[in-house]
Parts: sequence; structure tokens; C-alpha cells
Amino acid sequence: IDDPLIWGSLPLRVFSSRDRLRWALGAQEICFTTPFLSGFFALGQVVPIVRGAGVFQPAMNFAIDRLNEGKWVHIFPEGRVNPKMDLLKFKWGVGRLMMESTNPPIVVPLCFKGPEEIMPEKRVNNCWIPVLGKEVVITYGKPIDLNDTLKSHYEKQAEEIVTRIAITDRIFRAISELQKKDQTFENKGP
Repeated sequence: IDDPLIWGSLPLRVFSSRDRLRWALGAQEICFTTPFLSGFFALGQVVPIVRGAGVFQPAMNFAIDRLNEGKWVHIFPEGRVNPKMDLLKFKWGVGRLMMESTNPPIVVPLCFKGPEEIMPEKRVNNCWIPVLGKEVVITYGKPIDLNDTLKSHYEKQAEEIVTRIAITDRIFRAISELQKKDQTFENKGP
């Protein structure tokens, strides 16, 4: 429920064209388990990613292709739902997306709190009906310019893995700082 809630806060004109909709990566073992769910998520421009299959897999290549077309790609950099809300280590695929894009995309950090109240992990009878009347807070940070990080690593001819780690760490720090600035998060994360 996190993804639709976050983007549901945007103006309707953003959704007026399928071209303007975001692409997202979704866990194959959760979002694509039945024909109905597969169709539902595919219509929402969610691409199945195999968690644990590493940074070099078809879903990541697809996401890079979308970024190279100037499309909007939304990711959860921790690579999974995090019900405890503490920031976990970000996946290095985040760095690969930035590093291998023709033009580094605009990275907008955000934190949100509240979806865990609307669709709690532990529900009675695994009910998929959201709990109404709960507050959701979304905090957007300033875009992160990664050009200097990329330029520095290319000039040093750093190994690709080192560059991916540096980019991922930079994004992690930006989200961590955003959390600290927003008192509603009390050091709880995106």
C-alpha cells in the first residue's frame, strides 16, 4: 500500500497520461504470485524483481532502460518492506541504476510514516482491507545531485562496485538526514 499512498498525494494531472506514471520494482514472490496479482501490478507499471538475485538481473536492466528514456522509476532502496521502520542497509542496485543511466536521473529522497497503520503486517485473517482514518505523513527532500560523485569516481577510474557503493551510501545519508530533520519520524524511516 506504500507506493499507491505516496503517489496518491500528487496532483491528478500527473496521472493523466500513462507516459507520466512511475515505474516501480516489486518483489516477484509477493506481487506476482497469481495471474490476477500479476495483471494488477503490471497495469500499475510494476516490474517483477527477484530479491536475492543481485544487481545484474532483467528487472534492473529494464529499470535502467526506463531511466534512459527519461521515465520516472520509483524504488524502495532497502529492497523490501521494513515494518520496524528503522533504516536498513540500502541495496547496491540503487547505485547501479544511477551509475548506468545515460544521464543521471533526478533523485528525490522521501520518508513516509503511516502506511504501516493502514495495512499492518499482522492483520486479522490476512485481511486486505485497509484501516481507515489513519494519518500518513510524507516528507520530500531536495533532489540529490550525483554528478559530482559520478565524475569523481570516473576520473579516479574506480571499480564499478566502489562507485555503486558510494552512490548508494550518498542516497542513504540523504534519506537519513531527511528523517532527522522531520520530528514526526523520531528516527524512523521510509
